[in-house]
Amino acid sequence: MAEALREGVRRPRNFVARYGGEEFVIILPNTDIGGAELVARQLQEVIQGRYIVHEYSSVGCCVSLSFGVAVLIPRGSDSPLELFNAADQALYDAKRQGRNRVVVKPIVQSPTVPH
Repeated sequence: MAEALREGVRRPRNFVARYGGEEFVIILPNTDIGGAELVARQLQEVIQGRYIVHEYSSVGCCVSLSFGVAVLIPRGSDSPLELFNAADQALYDAKRQGRNRVVVKPIVQSPTVPH
């Protein structure tokens, strides 16, 4: 799975890592929300094209991907945890909606206040 994800995430600065049992994190620096959603959909196609049989799945015969997509333009007060939580929430929304989905969760940031 990790190999297929790395194949689909092409830019050298992009990063794929296994986060948990069946969860991966993909970091796409300098990518807007539309670009991140496009990468997620392309990765779904890569995995569907490999037709990886999932013998123990109660959902379908083959491995499918659900994505939670979030984008954060970092500022001094922002925490990476905010980005992670938004993506995690979007992922669980995708799973609740029937799996093999891409759910995008924009992070609304308050405007910076000049000093």
